[in-house]
Formats: sequence, C-alpha cells, structure tokens
Amino acid sequence: MSLRAGVFLSLLSALFVAIGSLFGIVGAAWALALSVVISFWSYWSAGAELISCFGAIEVEDRRQLSMLEEISTRAGIKPPRLFVVDDRQPNALSVGPNPELATIIVTSALLRELPCDELAAVLAHEVAHIRNKDVFPATLAVTLVAAIMTLAVPLGLLGIILRRHGGAGMIVLAILAPFIGLLLRCAMARSSEYRADRDAADLCGSPAPIIDALRRTARLSKRRSGIARQDAWLAPMFFINPLPNDWIGAILSCHPSVEKRIARLLARDRSCAVSYRAE
Repeated sequence: MSLRAGVFLSLLSALFVAIGSLFGIVGAAWALALSVVISFWSYWSAGAELISCFGAIEVEDRRQLSMLEEISTRAGIKPPRLFVVDDRQPNALSVGPNPELATIIVTSALLRELPCDELAAVLAHEVAHIRNKDVFPATLAVTLVAAIMTLAVPLGLLGIILRRHGGAGMIVLAILAPFIGLLLRCAMARSSEYRADRDAADLCGSPAPIIDALRRTARLSKRRSGIARQDAWLAPMFFINPLPNDWIGAILSCHPSVEKRIARLLARDRSCAVSYRAE
C-alpha cells in the first residue's frame, strides 16, 4: 500500500471512529473494527463492485485490446482488463487494489467518438494512474464514503428513536461525510492528474493526443449528463470532471481545470506549444 493510501485510510478511519464515538467508547470501538473490515473488503472487491454498479461489460474488440496491451507494455505493467459502460458522456476511469488487479472502465461514447490517437492517450492516462498507484486511494475513498453514507443515517435515526446522545449529530456527519471525503481526495487528486497527463504524453510520444483528447472530452461532457452525476463522490475517479458546470460542480470538482492541465503539457513541449498557438 502506498503512503498516500495509508494516510487517506487513516483519515477516513478516524472519521468512522468520530461517528461511532457519538455512541460512546463501545460505539467508537465498533466503528474502528468496521472501518478495518470495510478497508479489507475494499482492497479485494471494490473494483468489482463499481463494475457491477455501472453495469459494465468486458471489451472484446481486438483493436482496442491490442492498443491497451501496447500502451501497458510501454509502461511496464500488466495490461489491465478493459470494460465498457453504455453512457452518452465520453469518459474513463480506473479501479482496483493494485497494478496487477486493475481494471479500466470506458464509456461507449469515448470508444465511439474519439479518434484512435486520442483514445490511446486516454487509455495511457489511465494506465499511468495504475502504474503510479493512484487507483487504490480513489477506489478506497469511494467505498468508505459510500459506507459512511449507508451506515450513519440508519444509526443516527436509531439513536434518535432510542433517545441516545448523538443521534442527530450522526445524521449531520452523514450529510457532511461525502464532502469531507471529497475534500480529502482533492488534496491528492490534482497532482496525480498532472502526473498522469505527463506520463500519457510520454507513453504516446507527444502531448498532442492527450491535449486533443482533453479538449474534445471536455467539450462533449459539458453538453451531456453521465453516470457519475448519479453519485457525486465518484467524480474524482474520472478522466474528465463529469459534474455539471455550475456552482455545485465547482465545489465538488477534484480535478484541475482542463485549461491548467493543457497549459502544463504545453509548458513541457515548446514545439507542440508553438503548433497549438499557430492554430
């Protein structure tokens, strides 16, 4: 487990204990035990749970699989499994506990609407996340925040019914939990997005495909709703911020802006920057 994953796990476990402590020492102990159980469960099955949640199916197109295999070979990792989910918004994400058990999920719109070089760049971005071990913290964050949301509200209502101290407080914490989880994830996500963009450019041999992919997917995503809008805490895991471009989306966004991501890429390659300015 990476240092970032360990820190993130510790912070969210502390949040679990804080919620449990509203029921006293016994509640805190049970909450700590529950966080450990959920953490182990997340490590081995959270990726599969997300695939099931999306209704994703495994890709069988040999060209797309060969493209992913070639990129993975360049990156020096085992090719991840590739799944597709039927969705109008072009996007992608990677899930899994480690590089050996990772999976990339792409939307049908991404496969249908991106040219081959841009699709390869998006896959390279996700492969870079897997190689850099960014995937587990994000997968863990989604699982634990969802668990807090699922468990805290029923327990809070039970506390109110039984007139136990802290019942109402647990409901407040349950409401705040996804925002706390997103803020914690934000602290780690931005630098990892810049690094994955940079590594994708290196894997593709040029920043041009990833820049074009960022521009195209950002433009199309603004016009369409997508699967991540159903559950806002999934947003940090996607290639492009899938939340609507309004004040709520701005608050919950865990991505650097597309403009900043492109500027970082252009700053690394002067010849590419000159050609884009010429356009």
